[in-house]
Amino acid sequence: MPDRKIVYLPHPVSPETKAKHLAAGERIVDARFAPKGYAPEPAPIAEPENVVEEKPKRQVRRKFKK
Repeated sequence: MPDRKIVYLPHPVSPETKAKHLAAGERIVDARFAPKGYAPEPAPIAEPENVVEEKPKRQVRRKFKK
């Protein structure tokens, strides 16, 4: 197996993050196994491109006939 870059990430890893690192050919290892003094690279904060804010659903109160 060729040497792959090891990336230490805290558990749990989102499927999107996991797919990104695996596509880059990196190996994912839980951050608790990181060597002493390991400083993770600051990850850029990615914002979703198509963010749609949902309005809260209107609560319907039904009146029952007696």
